[in-house]
Amino acid sequence: RVNHIVAKGGQILFGQKGQSRVAFPTTFVIEDDTEVTVEFVKLVTVSYTETTGGHVEMFIDDAAEASEFGSVMPGSKVTLKVTADEGYRLASLLINNEEKKDALVDNAYTIEAIDGDVTVAATFEEIPYWQVTCMVMGEGTVTITDDESNVYASGSEIIENTFVKLVFNPEEGYKVSEFSDNDGSLLDQISNNVYEVGALTSAHFYYVTFTTSVGIDNESIDAVSIYYNAGMLYANGLNEEATLAIYDLAGKLVKVATEAPVNVSDLANGCYIVKVKMNNAEKVVKFIKR
Repeated sequence: RVNHIVAKGGQILFGQKGQSRVAFPTTFVIEDDTEVTVEFVKLVTVSYTETTGGHVEMFIDDAAEASEFGSVMPGSKVTLKVTADEGYRLASLLINNEEKKDALVDNAYTIEAIDGDVTVAATFEEIPYWQVTCMVMGEGTVTITDDESNVYASGSEIIENTFVKLVFNPEEGYKVSEFSDNDGSLLDQISNNVYEVGALTSAHFYYVTFTTSVGIDNESIDAVSIYYNAGMLYANGLNEEATLAIYDLAGKLVKVATEAPVNVSDLANGCYIVKVKMNNAEKVVKFIKR
């Protein structure tokens, strides 16, 4: 009769009326005559190279604790859990050199029954931040906030995909008269003094002007026209009390004048903001110095 059998170097399948997997090495003590079948199965390997910005853990057959990468019994369920460090996100997940990032469910990729060697390669990238800047002229303020009521200073860096909106706060007797970005006017997109920027995927620079909402002063300032030509800034419709203040896009005052035209040939080429004050009203326009 068979007293015992020791199997080393492989996985044992042992059974009389069925089969059950047994860890190795294993010793069987059999008291009666028994037919023993031993089958050795080659293990598969799951390999992973550590990287920065996050990590991947391996769980076998829904185990609560992670297993070390290495040898795995064929047919096992293998779950790869991806965790990014704070400030990072997963950029790529390669399983046997095939991109599987979009196949993740709850940050995990599952192989239901592994049948061969598997290589795992994960790449993490820093989550970008984007600036939202408001250049404000006139009597009022702009609050930069998100859908969780966080408030940001103008020019702050905000994490990508944050849903951002602008809240306009004109002083009494004032209104938003101009609102634009570098592509043109956005004034008609303001609703109840709120403009929704949306989920951030790039930097944003806005120009906001508050002017008096009623009165003849406002009508007078609306009649002022400003244009640039050959190093000179021209302004029509000014009176003797008018002043022109020229700012760069960083908000720095670079020139002040009380009459036009204004010689701006000494300014560097680029975009500038002109703030016209006349009587009790203001007007803001942009011009490009070439």
